[in-house]
Amino acid sequence: MGIFYEDEHKTCYHYSTVELSVFKVFEVNETNNTVSEEINKSIILFILEGELYMNCNSFQNRLIKAGEMVLLPKNCCFYGRALKKSVIISCAFIQDIQFCNKYSLENLTNDIPEGFTYDFTILPIRERLHEFLILLKNYLYDGLGCTHFHNLKKQELFILFRGYYSKKELTSFFFPIAGKDLDFKDFVFTNYPQVNSIKEFAELANMTVATFNRRFKEAFEVSTHKWIATRKAERVLRDIRVTNKTLECIAVEHDFSSTAYLATFCKQQYGKSPSELRQQELKNCTSFKEGS
Repeated sequence: MGIFYEDEHKTCYHYSTVELSVFKVFEVNETNNTVSEEINKSIILFILEGELYMNCNSFQNRLIKAGEMVLLPKNCCFYGRALKKSVIISCAFIQDIQFCNKYSLENLTNDIPEGFTYDFTILPIRERLHEFLILLKNYLYDGLGCTHFHNLKKQELFILFRGYYSKKELTSFFFPIAGKDLDFKDFVFTNYPQVNSIKEFAELANMTVATFNRRFKEAFEVSTHKWIATRKAERVLRDIRVTNKTLECIAVEHDFSSTAYLATFCKQQYGKSPSELRQQELKNCTSFKEGS
């Protein structure tokens, strides 16, 4: 069914376009099965139907099935392919979320188990959350795009997380964006794709290089240089695997002086040439489809 007075809704100042909506619903079919988006906010993907394999930063070829959800951190390197027709709801949000008035992302750090290692946590969509998502999907299909509605539903979603998931599960799921220095982590996630050096990063943050490196190590538990180099390698790999860009174009976009330097970089990072990586992706797609 549709909504009454659709034109009035769509011309309202508070009506949100699809691009700016908190929630989106989209379908990926087998003929156009590539999923690749720029993630300019942190996003939760809820798989309602189908199955996909996903790559998020260093976590490669993770199989996600109907009834499961995953977190994609802001500006992460994300891409994947659907193995069958899939229906997905996404929820985009910024760092200042709360599960309730007394529990937020910052509180999650108090519940991190000793020795915990993040491994791209996949959580089940529990019954009450599934009911919420099905109704939400119908609202979105009907064209209910009021920003107030979206924000209220986002609040309801995180209350459901608080009510139907343990602190251990929430800590594991939101680990990449949780922490006590949320503003600094958000600054890093927002700006790292645009900076070319640690010095430039530190200047953008109005810090000395030494202070920036210290804050970075405290927030991410890895050196700034290693973290940035890893993110660059992931983006290079994504462009080789899921785009039709020429190797010359990829070399230029990622600041390599020639395709020869790009090939050397790929050999160092992944043990294969760019052409071999691209061919390997085609083989992976075939094997996933055969096993689905």
